[in-house]
Amino acid sequence: MAPQAATWREAKPATIAGALTRANALPCGNWYVIGASREIGGQTPVGRSLAGTDVVVRRDTEGRLKAGHGSCPHLGAPLRDSPVVCGTLVCHWHGLALQGDAFAGWTPYPVYDDGVLVWVRLDATGGEAPLDRTVLPARPELMGSVAAVCTTVGTCEPEDIVAARLDPWHGAWFHPYSFVDLKVLDTSHGSSPDHEDGFAVDVSLEEPHRGGRAGT
Repeated sequence: MAPQAATWREAKPATIAGALTRANALPCGNWYVIGASREIGGQTPVGRSLAGTDVVVRRDTEGRLKAGHGSCPHLGAPLRDSPVVCGTLVCHWHGLALQGDAFAGWTPYPVYDDGVLVWVRLDATGGEAPLDRTVLPARPELMGSVAAVCTTVGTCEPEDIVAARLDPWHGAWFHPYSFVDLKVLDTSHGSSPDHEDGFAVDVSLEEPHRGGRAGT
């Protein structure tokens, strides 16, 4: 017998699908995550493909984020492989210097650092009415919190990723290295206009270095 009770009866497909439908209806303002704040420095750029668009981001000498199209407008060199010299991104094929403003056909993108994640706004890709800032849920203060970001490069359907996040019942089964036990207590998210989306869970987390459990 499995060491934990089956959760397939509680994990109703209609509940997950309804949460996914509501999530997809929320505005994103065309903002996409490109990486963790701490992994983007001023020495080398970070290049990613976001929804089919190549993007490069780095910091200037003042620590300000600069983002734009990931290909050099001259002959298409991948800018993620180019060096940052005194805060300026210099194409490693022919030396085109990009300080962060529109220049020689290169297009800059709005970029935002929320303290944990770095976001880039791609209006042509998102197709929504643009927002000045990405929409974020309420977070605890960073000074009293632990932030962890895992970056995985792959090809996926965003809806599948969101649907997995909206299925807490799979936690202890699919992620036993993290969750010792996980029980969903409330799924009444979205039940009224003033009721925010969310799941209430009772969870015990594994602490491998201490050999114990941490309950929340």
